[in-house]
Amino acid sequence: MTNVLVLQRESHVARGVLSLSVVARITEALDYLQDLNKIEYIVISEKDTIAMNAILWCDVMILSKHSSTDVLDLVKYANKNDVVVIYDVDDWIFSFPTYSAAQGQEKKLGLIKEIMSLSDHVTVANKGLLTSIGEFCKKQVYVPNGMYVEK
Repeated sequence: MTNVLVLQRESHVARGVLSLSVVARITEALDYLQDLNKIEYIVISEKDTIAMNAILWCDVMILSKHSSTDVLDLVKYANKNDVVVIYDVDDWIFSFPTYSAAQGQEKKLGLIKEIMSLSDHVTVANKGLLTSIGEFCKKQVYVPNGMYVEK
């Protein structure tokens, strides 16, 4: 069985709130695979002190639009321990309108690019992103959104 670590993060647009992208895009699909006994997964905050130990447990680590130095350190640690790192992008994170609470994310563009470059795969939610993200990364894979309807 494959052990999967999903890192949770704070929302880019709603300070103090957990990311909905992680739940809607990542754990929804993983629930389905876990119910089929294909994987076992856990979700841990990127800031949790046990994250390093969780990397030693997992075969795969999944990120969703993460942009912190904490995650960069975790990705480097995962790389050293032969853990496959997947960076998922479900919407455009490289610029935000002036009214958005996420506008400060643009300052983290270099960090985002570095995390993506250290990831084994970068998954995107739609074909527009597949084309557009090529400017930032050369190993993108289109994985459309899905719903676990039976759940």
